[in-house]
Amino acid sequence: MLQIVGQFSGMPTKDPHLNLRLFMEMSESFKMASVTKDALRLKLFPYSLRDRAQAWLNSLPPDSISTWQKLAERFLMKYFPPSKIA
Repeated sequence: MLQIVGQFSGMPTKDPHLNLRLFMEMSESFKMASVTKDALRLKLFPYSLRDRAQAWLNSLPPDSISTWQKLAERFLMKYFPPSKIA
């Protein structure tokens, strides 16, 4: 599924908001008994990345991100910092 939707590479021309939206839509199709939506997203998200973005995620300290919200915020802060808003 991620190959069809596409993986986020971290290139400046790519839209991190679109990547998150597509990833969240795709992740809705996965359901596992006794696994929360957030936990599933945390496990699947690395597969939505490649190249620079995958290297960035792998560079984070182990266990430094424990919630989907925190991961999404860090991802957007990295690839859509406040300086881009202006």
